[in-house]
Amino acid sequence: PYPMYLKTRILGDTGHLSNNNCGLALAENATEKLKQVWLCHLSEENNHPELARKTVESVLRSYGIIVGKDFKLEVLKRRTPSEIYELK
Repeated sequence: PYPMYLKTRILGDTGHLSNNNCGLALAENATEKLKQVWLCHLSEENNHPELARKTVESVLRSYGIIVGKDFKLEVLKRRTPSEIYELK
């Protein structure tokens, strides 16, 4: 259902971050200062919150990082405003 320009961007090296690559990026860059991660802007047709969460958690676990212990992970709803977060 996607136009060619969007397919090209998604398949390219920029413009798209898979659930797996998101987990890898977090695992490789997280420090003890990281307290909270929000997964957002999920594809409405090709991804869903539970898949994103499970995939990211699985990748993190393979690096010895435990969600809920090392930091919190929340999947934001696509069409519902989230609460307001203050970053410090």
